[in-house]
Amino acid sequence: MAIDHVLKLYSETIQSPYLHYGFWDDPGSINTDLLSIEDIVQAQGRYIEHLASFIPEDVNKIIDVGCGVGGNAAYLKEKGYEIEVLSPDLYQEQVIKEKFNGEMHFYKTKFEDFKSQNNLIEQYKYEFISHDQFESLINEKNLEKKILL
Repeated sequence: MAIDHVLKLYSETIQSPYLHYGFWDDPGSINTDLLSIEDIVQAQGRYIEHLASFIPEDVNKIIDVGCGVGGNAAYLKEKGYEIEVLSPDLYQEQVIKEKFNGEMHFYKTKFEDFKSQNNLIEQYKYEFISHDQFESLINEKNLEKKILL
């Protein structure tokens, strides 16, 4: 896959280690006329902190599917997890290799194509859920065995 220029523009404009929109405690209270880039960056940090709170204690390996520019991977690596990343995007591959000095394994593929590679998903012993599934489950307590990155 070629470079996703929209993601590249977003990454270089926001200058955040994340490509997602963040976690907002009360989205209805946000005045978008006053919203700053710093507000978005802070919400992005809250997102990975909130997401990481659902990782079961017995998990030590995580594949960051759709790794963006490595913000989630860096956060989780700092917390002691063994991280590998996956994306079909050439720009994201370049950023990850530079950010982690080539020390983080990067799978340059779509997730759908990755499933059949070496049965690696089964080795990780946890379930991947989509962003939409995560959003619908975020307030439920049954996320103990589910991880999304």
